[in-house]
Amino acid sequence: MNKPFDEVEVKKGGFLLDNSNLCNQQFDKDKIEVFKEAIYLGYLDTCRTIKKTYNETIRSILEEDSKDNIAGILQDYFNEKSKDEKDFDDYHHSLCEKIKGKFGTKGIKLTYGQAQKIVNMSFKYLYCCNGIEEYDKYFKYCHMPLDSIILEWFWRKAKYSKTEHNIVRKQIGSWSNIVYEDNKSNEYSYMFYVKKIREFIGKDSCPFKEEFKIWKEMQKELVCEAFYFTFKPKANKEEFKGKRLGDKLKAVNEMLNELEDNR
Repeated sequence: MNKPFDEVEVKKGGFLLDNSNLCNQQFDKDKIEVFKEAIYLGYLDTCRTIKKTYNETIRSILEEDSKDNIAGILQDYFNEKSKDEKDFDDYHHSLCEKIKGKFGTKGIKLTYGQAQKIVNMSFKYLYCCNGIEEYDKYFKYCHMPLDSIILEWFWRKAKYSKTEHNIVRKQIGSWSNIVYEDNKSNEYSYMFYVKKIREFIGKDSCPFKEEFKIWKEMQKELVCEAFYFTFKPKANKEEFKGKRLGDKLKAVNEMLNELEDNR
């Protein structure tokens, strides 16, 4: 079964500190502003990869007075009966396509990879609101936001696993260019990642919740490796990458002591 809400609080810690604006608000499924802000923040996490777009663009989209307002569609999700895995995946795909379409009306071509990041980060921000534990079941089948850090984790998870996963490095492309389903470019599709990540995490855990911990740990590993390789350019990089984070930090500490002794 999925981990109780209080067991993932610690995994949200860093994310809460970095994004305290919405995260300090009380979740209210009847207030559209909560959902507008979540999508806006999700957009900010994505916009560096979107050409010719401005913050006013997403604001104008969110303020549209129409039945298919994307903030309203997100709000509706929490005002309906919680979905099973397949229904959530279908809903998620529909919302991604809706966001792509809305940006299209502004003359901006959004990729599926960019749309998934906006959607998944929106859920992540909502999950950090105060009082959200009452709606925990609505996050059960949510997806991990795919970005460069999570895709690096994905590759290493497959590479260093004791189970053969047959993941090919060159088929892991840029997250911002991911398409929904299999394509002719031979790069893995969005749904391939979703299904494989669920397999990695297992039925007893929730990938969405695990991402809070995975992202921060993977970020630490990448920083640790970059620092170590700066001073040890001839080190066996693949061997070092395969170590546990604790062992990497120990190696960095030993290296720093060695540098200090040689001063």
